[in-house]
Amino acid sequence: MAAAKKKAGNAKAPEGSDDDSTSSNRTVDRTSALDTYIPIIRRVNEADLIARFTLERLTPFVGEPTFASMQRAEEELAANALTSQVSFGGGDSGCLGVVYNNAKFHAETGKDWIVPKTQGPFPIITPGLTEQEKKVEISSWMIDEYDLKIVKAMGNLLKNQLIAAVDEGFILELKKGISGYNSCTLLEILAHLRKNYAVMDDAVYNELMTRFREPPNFDEPIDIYFQKQHKCKLLSQDSIDPITDGGLVIQLTTHMSASGLINSSVTKFKNLPLSADKTWEKAKAWMRRALKEKQTESKLEGADASYQANATLRKSDAREEARDEIAGQMRESFGALAQAAVAKSATLDSNAATIAALTASNAKLTATNAILVAALANRTTATPSAWTPSARTPPAPALPTAPDMTGMHTNSNGDSCPSKKWSAEGRWNFVEKQFCKNCNNMVNHVPANCPQLPGNEHIKLEMERYRAKRTARVATRAAARAAGAPPG
Repeated sequence: MAAAKKKAGNAKAPEGSDDDSTSSNRTVDRTSALDTYIPIIRRVNEADLIARFTLERLTPFVGEPTFASMQRAEEELAANALTSQVSFGGGDSGCLGVVYNNAKFHAETGKDWIVPKTQGPFPIITPGLTEQEKKVEISSWMIDEYDLKIVKAMGNLLKNQLIAAVDEGFILELKKGISGYNSCTLLEILAHLRKNYAVMDDAVYNELMTRFREPPNFDEPIDIYFQKQHKCKLLSQDSIDPITDGGLVIQLTTHMSASGLINSSVTKFKNLPLSADKTWEKAKAWMRRALKEKQTESKLEGADASYQANATLRKSDAREEARDEIAGQMRESFGALAQAAVAKSATLDSNAATIAALTASNAKLTATNAILVAALANRTTATPSAWTPSARTPPAPALPTAPDMTGMHTNSNGDSCPSKKWSAEGRWNFVEKQFCKNCNNMVNHVPANCPQLPGNEHIKLEMERYRAKRTARVATRAAARAAGAPPG
């Protein structure tokens, strides 16, 4: 009965019926083919995994495992684990999480190794998804299930390699009856060996920390130092006091401050307000950029930053270093004072020359003015006998002109200097030669009449013609003198 009602309710109303207006708001419950689809996860071929291994077998342990031999075996296992990629742990570190515990995996990659649990033989579809979303969910399930098979197979293969390389007597405690080592993982065997045999004792740890505290050699690429610090952090994960990211950053800033190369950059980095901006990765990028800028600056100054850094590190007497720094600052100060004195003297000399030129120009203007006043006083005024408004106005008396016209013009340095014209139609020239920034020379022409300026091509042409005429005239006179003729 209920099924019949549901079927009737889902039936489409005939056209023109009263249900047409509400049919678009009714939800139709249909079953998708994807809801009953059971995908098949392809099989993992262990032979394919082994074929990609970097090492077919591990280097055998000689006697009891030591920290060094254990470290070598772990690196060989890690190299084989990296050959098969899975989506876990960021998707770019292979099956490294099978060999490294999560702390060491995070120290190596900066990510966590998280392997999900299997969902079973078929995916569980979330209710209410669209067809496209169901496809995405099924695809994700298939990838995870296949990667889980790879991780399991890789763990068994690497575990067998380790068992074959070590004397069984050192791991026999983990063997469980007829099942052998099937009930333990590779990580458990590695942890057993490190805990009971390959222990990082105080001597190994102190040697590691001594290497960690070694400053960088600035004659080498800074990447060598970064890689050394990262390696020390990774090895320390097997100790009771591992190196953290914060420890890496503190040691880096300490080394950079001691070098004396980029103190201001180090201080700015330490003063960053957010802890998220002071991680190991960001600290490396910051210091690398600062060193590059310092290297560029030193090259421009004709020095090599690497030699300066090593020289600073080799100084053993702090007082001598401070004395050198103070002496350098004093030399710079005295140099600045000497430059200021020279500049001031040059300015005073220039001002004195300008005043002298202005005095001479004023004397000439005074003499010219006296001539004009005398001419006005001695002129004769003629009055026409019968002047009518229609008569022509008598011409104004002609005033005598000075032999040269004088004035003031501003040179390229912004100083006002005396100038003159040789004729009323002539161009202005400085009385004394002034520096022209366009010609880059000491010249007489004012800046506006510089032949090098655009639009003054006619001036340049006139000057060239004048020089050509003068050269020809000189040549003619020289030829006449050579011939014994009187000069023309």
